[in-house]
Amino acid sequence: MTIYGYQPVTLIDFPGEVATILFVSGCPLRCQFCHNPDLVLVDKLKNEDKSIEFLEYIKKRKHLLDGVVISGGEPLIHNDIMDLLYLIKSYDLKIKIDTSGINASLLERILKSQLVDYIALDFKNIPGMLNVTCGINDSSFLDFFTDQWNESLRILRQYSTKYEIRTTVVKNYHSLNTLLEMANVLLDNEIWYLQPFEKSTKIIADFVNETTPIIDLTQYTELEFLQILSEVRSVHDQTYIR
Repeated sequence: MTIYGYQPVTLIDFPGEVATILFVSGCPLRCQFCHNPDLVLVDKLKNEDKSIEFLEYIKKRKHLLDGVVISGGEPLIHNDIMDLLYLIKSYDLKIKIDTSGINASLLERILKSQLVDYIALDFKNIPGMLNVTCGINDSSFLDFFTDQWNESLRILRQYSTKYEIRTTVVKNYHSLNTLLEMANVLLDNEIWYLQPFEKSTKIIADFVNETTPIIDLTQYTELEFLQILSEVRSVHDQTYIR
């Protein structure tokens, strides 16, 4: 498992913890709003292996950190992630994993190991919008991803590990009615973070993708987003903006 980058300190990515965040490469999804194209389009963009540098960093700074966030890319496409989890735990650090829910069996294995303290599960969209939201053109893979996500959510509900649901809200893909439909999927006590899409850096849509049509992604205004939040909270009151 290769680490292609890290952010030395984050105060927002691991709730209540001072953490560092590492990024692994590779993801089977092609969400055009993704802000990490260099980690997803590994066949097009060159990355430098930062694994040794990162491990040296946490060894030196472990007394100043509470935890490590493992993000990407998609961490759960890497079956050797368990080795990394054991190594991080040897420094007495908490672990959070960000995942799209693409690998339910590995997620359950990780939860059973009790090595991870927090999971962030992406909730991309309702089934009828998943293909355009995630850039999936293969119907069999779309069915596979849908099943894996549903199973991942079911598994999270079975374990005591803390978790959150999160959605990057893009005006093109997430109407109010869509978000209300998504809200009805969640249990009353599940925390749901809505992250407004902001095109401030390069995203996947900026790169040529032969299988996915490029569209001009748009974002809600601050007022529009606050109005949406109010409506969504009427259905699911544990909804917050990040």
